[in-house]
Amino acid sequence: MVHYVDDYASIEPPYTIQSGFDCVHHLMKTIGFKFKPSKDQPPAKEQHIQGVIMTISETSFTVATDPARTQRITAQLHEIMDRGTMSSDEAHRLAGKLQFLSEAMFSQAIRCCIQPLYARASAPVQHAQIPLGDGIRDALQTVLMILPNARPRIFQFFQSPCSIVYADAYFQAGDEKINLSTALKRQDWHTDATNLLTNGWGFVIRRPNQECYYAHGAIPGYLLGRFTTRRAFIYALEIIAQLLCLVAGKPYMENKSLCFIDNEPGKFALQKGYGRDTKVNRLLAFLWQFVESSNHEPHWERVTSQANISDAISRGDLSQATALGWKRIEFDWCALYHTLDLATSSMEKAMHLGASLATPPDTTGG
Repeated sequence: MVHYVDDYASIEPPYTIQSGFDCVHHLMKTIGFKFKPSKDQPPAKEQHIQGVIMTISETSFTVATDPARTQRITAQLHEIMDRGTMSSDEAHRLAGKLQFLSEAMFSQAIRCCIQPLYARASAPVQHAQIPLGDGIRDALQTVLMILPNARPRIFQFFQSPCSIVYADAYFQAGDEKINLSTALKRQDWHTDATNLLTNGWGFVIRRPNQECYYAHGAIPGYLLGRFTTRRAFIYALEIIAQLLCLVAGKPYMENKSLCFIDNEPGKFALQKGYGRDTKVNRLLAFLWQFVESSNHEPHWERVTSQANISDAISRGDLSQATALGWKRIEFDWCALYHTLDLATSSMEKAMHLGASLATPPDTTGG
């Protein structure tokens, strides 16, 4: 059985599907119910339901956006951009359409662009046309970049090899090293000194062949300075730790990875593709564009701080890694920090940099 929004579909073997379809019709006719013509779709490997295209094969189930729906939304976005204004009511309806559309996309980068629309939707005058502003214009331009090459969501029926990833980060206030899972409870927070706090990150990658890789370091102050509030700072540290792992560790990972994080808000931000802070959202858009462009499929789960094996690595304790023969990943971290700093400047820049980093450089000389 397939359940999508408020529609249902049945999956059966080829030799019984037609009789099952006919029996349902007979039952509905007997009890006096009628099928809506658009819902009365005969058995097929591809079905159009609620503006998405569902395709089933022997190995997978695919959900993709309907090109006609995508074209309508694209035309609407161009019209808004040309007009240069948007009402709160229009923003609310557009946000709903994009939220619905994102359900059929692998990448969650588009969700980072929806937040400015909801902010406009809360404007007190519903039908008044208000100038777009840089935030909304940036978001709409980014959506126009995403839609033409949006990757569908594919659900595999059979398990494929998967890498296991742990990543963690901490910061130090005075002599106290603070784990991010408890940092939100602290009261002694000074936003002006955020970027001066000592910090550390670390990650561990375990491949199906039992090989383990690790890396650790510290995020420079100029990048941390982009995130000054306590919540944004903590989100950023968690996300950057995961991001560094997925970017630098990509050559050492399978196409699928199970990523563990010991911060619940951070996990949800990574899964959903957006948070409450604009610059954090740009990091998330960068991350999702990178994983989509590099054909990677990460999945995040919560782990307790005590069970997070990357905790010691993030603090520079390499005793376990050395004893077990883990291999250290060498990478140009300074260049990556600089790229992330640029990514926080705009959503469009974040998307472009994420895609560029996932594309191997041309070494043919042509």
